[in-house]
Amino acid sequence: MASSSKEHTVKPTNTNKLTTTEINLLISMKGVRKRRRLESLTTNSEIPKKTQRRDESCNCNFAILKEKNIEGIEDRKISSLPCLRKKCNQTVSVNSQDTKTSRSCEIDVKRSDVPRLRKTIQWLEEGARNLREDLANVRTELHEQRKAAKIAKREFEAALREARIAEAAKYQFIVTELKTRIAHFAPPFSSLLPLPFKSDSVKDENHVRELSILRKNLSEAGSTIQRFEWQFMKSRTNTSRKANDTSSYNDVRRLEVKIRNLHAENEKLEEKLRIALNAEKIRIVETRVQRENHETELSALRKLHRNETIKMMGELRSKNREIEKLSKLLKREKLTPMEYNT
Repeated sequence: MASSSKEHTVKPTNTNKLTTTEINLLISMKGVRKRRRLESLTTNSEIPKKTQRRDESCNCNFAILKEKNIEGIEDRKISSLPCLRKKCNQTVSVNSQDTKTSRSCEIDVKRSDVPRLRKTIQWLEEGARNLREDLANVRTELHEQRKAAKIAKREFEAALREARIAEAAKYQFIVTELKTRIAHFAPPFSSLLPLPFKSDSVKDENHVRELSILRKNLSEAGSTIQRFEWQFMKSRTNTSRKANDTSSYNDVRRLEVKIRNLHAENEKLEEKLRIALNAEKIRIVETRVQRENHETELSALRKLHRNETIKMMGELRSKNREIEKLSKLLKREKLTPMEYNT
C-alpha cells in the first residue's frame, strides 16, 4: 500500500504551483464581487434621475447581460474548486510524509554521531593531559636552568672581583708614576694665585704657561684613555672570539681598571684646570676693578691739576697786571723830578 501511494503521489513543485493558482482564483472571485457592487453604486449615484428614467430599458438589458456573464464565470470557478482542493490535500500529505522522513533521518544521524563524538572527546582529553605533563616538565627544567644560571653568575662575579683586585695591585706602580708626572708638570694652587709684588705682565705670562701645561697634560691623558679604550675594544673582540680563554678576560679587566684610573686622573686634572680658570677669572675681575679705580683716580687728579693750573694762570695774569701798573707808576715818578729840575 505504501508503495502504491508513493507511485501515485505528485511532485512537490507542481503542488505548490496549484496551491498558488487556487489562492489566486479565490482572490479574483472576491474582487469581481466587490467590483460589481461598486459599479452598481457608482452608476446609481453618478447618473441623474432624468437620464435614468429615459434609459431604463437599455440599462436593464445591459445589466442583465453583464450579470449573466459574471454568474457563468463564477459557476465555472466554483466547479473547478473541488479539484483544486483535492490537489492541495495531496500536496499537504506529501509534505507531512517528507517532514517525517527528514526527522527520522536526523535522529538516525545523531545516534550514529554519538560514539564518534565520544571518541573525539576522549582523544582531546588525552591530548590536554599530555600537554599538561609536558608543561610541568618544561617548568621544572626552566627552574633548574635558572638555578644553574644564578650559580654561574655568582661564580663569574667572584672571579671578576678577584681579577680586578689583582690587576689593580699589578698596575698600582703605573698609576703612581702618572700621578707624580701630573704633580711635577702641574704647579700647586698657591703658585697659581697672583702675588702682590709681581707685575701684571709677569703674572699673565705665568698663568698662560700654567694653563698650557695643564692643557697638554689633559691632552696626553685623553690620548692615553683613547689608546686604552681601543685596546679594550680589541681585547673585547678577542674575548668574544675566545670566550673560554681566561687570559683575554684578565686583559679586558686590566684595561677596564686602567681606563677607570685614567678617567679619575682626567677628572682631577679637569678640576685643577677649573680651579685655575676660576682663579684667573677672579684675578681678571680684580684687575678690572683696580683699573677702574686707577682711571677714576686719574680723572680726579686731572681735574684737580686743571683747576690748579687755571687758578695759577689767573694769579699770574693778575700779578703781571700789578707789575705793569707798578712799572707805569715808577716811570711817572721818574718823569716828575725831571720836570721840576727844568
